[in-house]
Amino acid sequence: MPRKYDNPPLIEALCEFRFLGEQAWDWTIPGILYEKIKADYPEKRQEGVLEVPVRPTPEAVLVELKTGISKMQFFRADRSALVQVGPDLLAVNAVPQGTEHLYPGWPAFKPEALKHLATYRAIANPRTLTRVGVRYINRVAVPTGEKFSLGRYFRVLPNLPAGLPQVLSTILINVEVPFDDLPGTLRFIFGSVSSEQPDVAHFLLDMEMYAAGEQVPDLDEVDGWLEKAHDRVEAAFDESFTEEAHRDIFREKAA
Repeated sequence: MPRKYDNPPLIEALCEFRFLGEQAWDWTIPGILYEKIKADYPEKRQEGVLEVPVRPTPEAVLVELKTGISKMQFFRADRSALVQVGPDLLAVNAVPQGTEHLYPGWPAFKPEALKHLATYRAIANPRTLTRVGVRYINRVAVPTGEKFSLGRYFRVLPNLPAGLPQVLSTILINVEVPFDDLPGTLRFIFGSVSSEQPDVAHFLLDMEMYAAGEQVPDLDEVDGWLEKAHDRVEAAFDESFTEEAHRDIFREKAA
């Protein structure tokens, strides 16, 4: 049974889908999709792309500035969720906002993602998926003090060679773990991030279960794959922290 917290570390959850289309991308697709979801996602914004290609010539190095639109974003009025659409791309994001707008939980978030996937398919008619992923991003704030140690809260720690000082100022762990029973890979990133609070250390845990290439499920089988992928991410999160972290940092609720 999933743990529940009074102080959850989650800052963003998302399901991302990338497609192979039957034809060249049509920029009317985001507008059509917006008309169908604007009652729930009324605010829209375009995200630009800036390219600065450098092209050397015998006479000089030429720098060309190219701008454009990479994707459209449609937000809930409270900014707690958004839908992103770009060339052969759909992403559905939940962005918890403090204690007012908490993450709704996977049983509510997955149907929301599948609903938008069905809408996108009806509009864009993609041929197949090229990549699908379930991603959770967590920011963990840990008070420092006399008894502070990484091992007190984290089970994910770097191992340093003997003879080196066992004191770390920054951490970055980036690994990918393939799975056989569920086609896909768990991308696991854990690292320290800057903190403006003198007595608090901040860490980022970014986990994504994804499938690409030959491992990607058929469009009609995405529901089952998402469920199993979420289970993998949830289990990885649970095992990344000690019971003391679950109890004292995240303030786990009694079952």
